[in-house]
Amino acid sequence: MNHIAIPLLLGGFLAWCVSLAFRDGPWAFAGWFPFSVASLVASFAWLGLLPQLGNSGGGPEGGFAALGVALAFLTLLPALALLFVSIRFRPRQYPPAVVAVTVLVCAVGLPTLWAGAVRASETPVRLTFRSSDGAPLAAVQIEYESRNKENGFPAPVLKGAVVSSSEGTAIVATRSTHELNLHFKAAGCAPTDMRIERSFPRLNKGRQCTLNWQFNVPTKRWPQSKTEMFYIPDEATLAADVFLPRVDEPDLPYPNL
Repeated sequence: MNHIAIPLLLGGFLAWCVSLAFRDGPWAFAGWFPFSVASLVASFAWLGLLPQLGNSGGGPEGGFAALGVALAFLTLLPALALLFVSIRFRPRQYPPAVVAVTVLVCAVGLPTLWAGAVRASETPVRLTFRSSDGAPLAAVQIEYESRNKENGFPAPVLKGAVVSSSEGTAIVATRSTHELNLHFKAAGCAPTDMRIERSFPRLNKGRQCTLNWQFNVPTKRWPQSKTEMFYIPDEATLAADVFLPRVDEPDLPYPNL
């Protein structure tokens, strides 16, 4: 959601700077209030990170979590200084009409704009399940979760569970900045995981998809894993034929990329 949040913050910062220069103006509050509230929220977020510093657990995951908290701590640190400047050089006039309109726009308009952008960022994903001989697979159980893979202001996670129709089709959702992870289960088929990467338009290759499953080999003691990789066009609606392996089936009709 950076394409929405960053322009709003930059515009709010410019309006805030103008309001500091014209503190005596009747419209100074309108330019001062939005960015001051953003600074206040960021300051509270910074304070909320204090108990997490140095308390992220052990192991590699704990190390990455501690690094993420430290980076967020440093990124939000300037908010305290900006909040101090906002309070110290606040407007000298507070016309009731200007205050009411400004607060109403911030309280109603900004959340509405954000919610609209979140809804508009959803991308439908149409999956068609087939066996290795091309026959449609009905009643495939699909669990999915779509998470952000871009730094900045993440859109909400999308997740749920659906079942494929008698034609073998099912529709889930992701976002352009999200990685979509799926798990499939069907009678007679090996449990299978799939990942659809986030959009990288500059690569002009579509979205990379990876399919993973396990199968048994009589000469091997442990199940063996198999991975297939392919690409689907990155369009307004994503569409993919998903071949599910039968139990102990090692090969599927995907191109060798």
